[in-house]
Amino acid sequence: MAARDPGAGEAPALVTPAEYVARARVVRAWTLRHLAHDGRAPSTGLPWRSFRRSTAEPDYSDTWYDASQLLADARLARLGDPAAGGGLALQVRHLEHHRAPADGGYYGRGGVAADWCAGPDQYADDNALVGLALLAAADAAHGPAAAAYLQRAASVAAFLTQSGLWDDTFGGGFWWNSRRGDTIEGKPSQSNGLAALLFLRLHAATGAAHWRVWAERTLAWLDAHLWDGDRRLYRYCVRYAVPSERRGRVVEERYFNYDQGILIECLAEHAVQRGDAVALGRAQAIAGTLEEAFWDGELGGFVLEAGVPQVFLVYSAWLTPALLRLAAVDPAPRWSALARRNAAALHARLHDPTQPGAYAHRAWRTPEGQVAIDPTRHTAAQAWMQHAWAALAAPC
Repeated sequence: MAARDPGAGEAPALVTPAEYVARARVVRAWTLRHLAHDGRAPSTGLPWRSFRRSTAEPDYSDTWYDASQLLADARLARLGDPAAGGGLALQVRHLEHHRAPADGGYYGRGGVAADWCAGPDQYADDNALVGLALLAAADAAHGPAAAAYLQRAASVAAFLTQSGLWDDTFGGGFWWNSRRGDTIEGKPSQSNGLAALLFLRLHAATGAAHWRVWAERTLAWLDAHLWDGDRRLYRYCVRYAVPSERRGRVVEERYFNYDQGILIECLAEHAVQRGDAVALGRAQAIAGTLEEAFWDGELGGFVLEAGVPQVFLVYSAWLTPALLRLAAVDPAPRWSALARRNAAALHARLHDPTQPGAYAHRAWRTPEGQVAIDPTRHTAAQAWMQHAWAALAAPC
């Protein structure tokens, strides 16, 4: 696949909102043809839709992959796409197959045919993303469906706050998963950032003060424990020094691109709700650091981890909606220009012109300096590219 870096000094070709919508629809159409699985519940006869993890892993669906597709389809539905809107209920029904009846949280993985579900581990980031996707679906739906999605999103947030995923270890914060600390992920920026964003959006949707309190509590913990003022980025996580024995404390001095995107979006949201100039300044500082820390034009986007020459479509595409959310608060043209350039570079490097709407999973630089491509198609990568195109059509 040929690639061309639009370059820091070159504005990508202008595309109209209608063209961006068309691109999002083409991505969704490919995903439906090749990765969707439609089923019907034997007990109720109601249809549902799951998504295969990837073309290489067709037998199971990951909760956060399905949530990513729900989020992308809700964004497209809000632009007036009836097909995307009509699929929301199908996708929500499948996600319920991953839900733990005892506590309302979601497990991380299940069979694509809804014939099994993995447990007992539950992940804070998966659950927060499900909650955000349900809120987006509520915004795109009407009547009883919208109310049901909002109620389910609130139950996900309640699970996060009541399940023990937040505790006093390291002064607070959400663990990555319900095993609470026996892996190197510890308490990561992305889990806490997604949870804070969910709480903020629930507060906006319901007016309930306790969700604002939880959002501010989570953001305060992130600022105290993971913000790096010198790098103007959030560190990866704080964890046990010896995870297998749950002892000691280490802050991982690693930096991941989509952690920053999540926090840019979260801080921009907080700035809108609270008129918080400090939060807006923090979002601007992070966004202003993205190119220096993560951009690799030859690979076609933002590398996942600073200093590691590897671009994953899903994580780089994640930054486009985040930058557009910042642009909606701070109209400086650099944010929307960078959002467009990111999508254009990813498309140039990872889109397969022989299969319109299909994108490769990742690109990386070999030890010999060559660019290698993994052509596997992943639902989450497809979903976030669809989301990016739809966001560019109508930033909000």
